[in-house]
Parts: sequence; structure tokens; C-alpha cells
Amino acid sequence: MDVDNKWSNLLDDYLDSDGFVSYVPTSVLSDTFQEVRLYTKIDHRKDLPEPLAKRNLSILPLKNRGNYALVQGDMFQSTNFPSSSEQWESVQDFDLETLDGDRIGEQKYILKAVWSGMLADFLGVDELYQTISGREYSKPFTFKFGDAELDVKSVQMEVDAGFEVPEEEQIVLVEAKKRSRDKVESFNLRQLYYPYRQYRKKYPSYDVRTVFFVHDDEGNYNFLEYEFPDPKRMDNAELKHSKAYSLVDKETLNIWSVIDDTEIQSGVVPQADDLEKVLQVPYLILSGADSAMDIIEELDGLDTERQGNYYRQAAESLNLNDKYELTEQGRRYVDEDTTDWSKTVITVLASNKIVNESLQKLRENDKLSSEDVYDIIENHSDYNHQTCQRRTRTIMSWLRWVKRNSDELSEDEEGCLVQA
Repeated sequence: MDVDNKWSNLLDDYLDSDGFVSYVPTSVLSDTFQEVRLYTKIDHRKDLPEPLAKRNLSILPLKNRGNYALVQGDMFQSTNFPSSSEQWESVQDFDLETLDGDRIGEQKYILKAVWSGMLADFLGVDELYQTISGREYSKPFTFKFGDAELDVKSVQMEVDAGFEVPEEEQIVLVEAKKRSRDKVESFNLRQLYYPYRQYRKKYPSYDVRTVFFVHDDEGNYNFLEYEFPDPKRMDNAELKHSKAYSLVDKETLNIWSVIDDTEIQSGVVPQADDLEKVLQVPYLILSGADSAMDIIEELDGLDTERQGNYYRQAAESLNLNDKYELTEQGRRYVDEDTTDWSKTVITVLASNKIVNESLQKLRENDKLSSEDVYDIIENHSDYNHQTCQRRTRTIMSWLRWVKRNSDELSEDEEGCLVQA
């Protein structure tokens, strides 16, 4: 039975047609879905199961291992990103060697935003100090959502980063994503609102500010600050202000010398567009991941076992792992002690035959189109047209990562990569 049918059956059994809210025990969700967190942690409006969407229903946790609420209303906030970014050079006059190391995901970019001074600039403060991160359980609080009043107690929540601004008596809570902006058309307000209520209750004399942060595929640091005019109501968030920055690198990388020194080790053609997530797979394996479900549990935006397998296979195409065992290159990769993360990643990419040939063609012709990459894939596989197209998108997405992390590539109006 597919997910939508499971939700339909559950709603038939538990939805109260006469009220504003229905309560579903966690045990029932466990019996229905097995992996409750995967099917109730719905981060974007487009991912809301159809049976919930057509009834305008949201699902919100009320108690750890207790109840969830099915309630009328929209739990998502649409994002409105800035149309342009400001060039930003770090306020620091020296570098931290570990800042550009092998850390992956949004935490790396939060740290860079803080160290470079851009987060303080966005917030309009002189100094801020990180004091909060990780998971915790909420203290009891009551809030309104639509026409319902809900009681929350001991729900697990996570703050990606929290800061104190002592001079202003402010606490800043940041929810962060490392994704392309078109994939974050909305976000679940609970990710900001539950921590917001937690810290208002713990520190009543402080002004609690909430920020949604996205480091996108173009390398921009996007900040959106939201406020809740009625602190006791979740569904009244308003965008206070937003700004995007582009961090100016002080050093350049010669990608051609890296490619020339790299030995091709794999001819597998990958299908997984988000390179940052692919690069996390070896670390997940190192931490004990041994199934596709383990991978999608940790990688934001992946929802199905099939996607988990695609991302594991994409890491294999870079010779980083053999199923759920690290290869020799994978062990070197996770053990790498380097301040030049871009060089490390480009070296790994260039070990894939399809990526390497694409970059070599770009160097020879000063230009590379999607059609060029399609031809390379077609020459090295027996995939049908649709599969070649999908894998072309993956390779082009990976090459755009190289473009964003070096000064030697750019993109023309037709979407072709060219030598800068």
C-alpha cells in the first residue's frame, strides 16, 4: 500500500469531522508507517501527502511518544528570497585553517557566516556568541493554530545554531538548509516556532529572534528573519527582512592542475543532483549507516529508499565506497586533514571518467553544454534517452559546484559552462 493510501485510511479512522483538531497516538502512526519520523517530518509544502493537502490539514507533534495533532490550516511558510546578493569580504584579516576543512552540510556555512561577519551584519548587531545547537525536548506550552488550541509537552526539536547578543539582550535561533533555492519554496514553521516558544519561556527578559538561512547552489548566503506578532499563535509568521550575500574568496584554485594530477578510477554514471549530499555519504557510512533508510534519515530532502540508494551509488561513482564499506579513496577522503576543501572535492570528482572527460572537453573547447555531456554519457553507456537526460542533469549540477568553488569557470546566458 502506498503512502497516500495509508494516510487516507488513517484519516478515515481518526479525523473528527465535527471538530477543528483530531489526535493520533504515536503508536498508531508506528503501526501505519513503521518509520514515524520520516512520514511526519514534512519540511516543505510540496511534500505534504495528497490526503492531507486536499483537506487543508497539518500534522503537528504534541508529546514525545504521545500524540500528534491533525489540525485544519497551513503549517508552512512560503519563502521570498532576495533577487540579488551583496558581495561580502570577511571582516577578519586572517584565516582559520579548520574552517574550510572537510565539514559537510549547513553547519559549515553557518560557521562561515558567523566568522566572516555577515550574520552580524544581517542582524544589525556588533557581536554575537554561539551558545545553542543540537536537539532538546520542549518545556510545556500552549499555542493557537487556526481555530484550535494545542498543548505541547516534551517534543524533541533541533536548533541548528543559536546565538546570544548580550548587549541587546537578544537570542537568535537559526534554522539552516543547504539546498538550491527552488527546492525550498517553503518550510515548516514548526522548525522555528517550537524553539522560539522554548527560549521565550526559558529567558523571558530576552528578545527571541528567528532566522531561516539557506546556502544555495549558487554559493549565496540567504537570510530571512521572521517574527510572530502574536507569540502564542504559530500560523501568523511575518517576514521582517531578508538579505543575500556572496562571500568573496581570497584565494584562487587552479582546477586544471588538480585534474591533470588525478587518476581516473570509476566510469559509473551517477544520478544524484545534490553533490553536497553525495559528499556526506562516506561520513554516514563511517558513522555506521548500512542501509538506504539510514541515509535518508540523515540527509534533508531525501524521502524514499530509492533516493537513498541513488545517493549511495553516486558516492560509489566517485570511488568513495563499495555499497556500505569505504574504499581506500573513501578512507583517505574522510581522514583528509586539509584546509583546501575545494581541491579535495575536485580531486574526487575528477576521478570519475564522465566528470573528467566533461572537464577536459570544456578545457579544449572553452565551452561545455548539456548536449556535450549527454554525448559523453551516451558514448560510455547503453542508457535510454530519458536516463541519459537525468544523468546529464547530475553531471552538470556537479560541474556547477566546481564553477562556484573556483575562479576559472563561469556560465553563459545559454547555461553553458565556459572558461572565465
